[in-house]
Amino acid sequence: MTMPPKLRWALGLNVGLVSWILVQMGVRVRHQLSELPEAAGEPGIWATLRSFFTQHPVMEQVYNVAILYCVVMVFVHLGTQGRQQVKLLRYLSLTRDERSSARWTERLDADGIPVIVIREQAFVAMACGFFKRRIVISTGALHRFSEEEVLAVLYHELYHCRAYHPLQTVVGTAISRGMAFIPLVRDLSRYYEIWMELLADRYAMKRLNSERPLATVLLALVQGYVKQPYQRELGSVSHFAETAVNYRMEQLIHRHTELNIQVTNRRNLLISSLGLLFMMVFLLGYCI
Repeated sequence: MTMPPKLRWALGLNVGLVSWILVQMGVRVRHQLSELPEAAGEPGIWATLRSFFTQHPVMEQVYNVAILYCVVMVFVHLGTQGRQQVKLLRYLSLTRDERSSARWTERLDADGIPVIVIREQAFVAMACGFFKRRIVISTGALHRFSEEEVLAVLYHELYHCRAYHPLQTVVGTAISRGMAFIPLVRDLSRYYEIWMELLADRYAMKRLNSERPLATVLLALVQGYVKQPYQRELGSVSHFAETAVNYRMEQLIHRHTELNIQVTNRRNLLISSLGLLFMMVFLLGYCI
């Protein structure tokens, strides 16, 4: 599906904003490393940390704490997601229905992206895998919906797989958490996630040439007719009905009307502006 102009603008802004923040942090760290005193007999890492947090004014140390927080949060999130992916793969291998998986993989014909059917009574439908992409659906979903409705779900997840959305979700969430002091980064990432779901729905409707099958599934999920398990412990995968359900329903009802999706708010914009200004002051005042 073609990316709307607003989404291209938001994605470009977020990439540019994150890149600029990382450049400023890198310049700041490089500047401080160039000023490190000689510490005979002391390991370099400890000399570096001691210099960063004891030999600078308080405001500079606040900046250093922000840099350290960003690095730690990114690596913690990536490590957590890596462990959860291992758990997910183990779960899939224990619950996989080989015969049904082969049938639906052949039915979808997704150019090497397999459909894994798991023996689970609850509704499960998701795209997973950072590089080796897979579509996962439960026997409960297959039994509850018609073949056309199941195809709507599978096409939705296929779009996520082809666009590498699970990987993008992991990276985007890691950066958003690491840069929590710039709320605009999180808001732009959230805006992108909403559009990921809307575009996946549009792809499914286009493949089936109808919005009815997708609408039937979403309505059943929204109204609670279909039980869904708690899936967050499985990591950053693209779940069928976890994100932007209200916007997705609005898109189905008003298919030819442009959606008004809020990107951020004044409070987060103000906090982000102050944070960026704070970083710029140090970049200009101490490193140039």
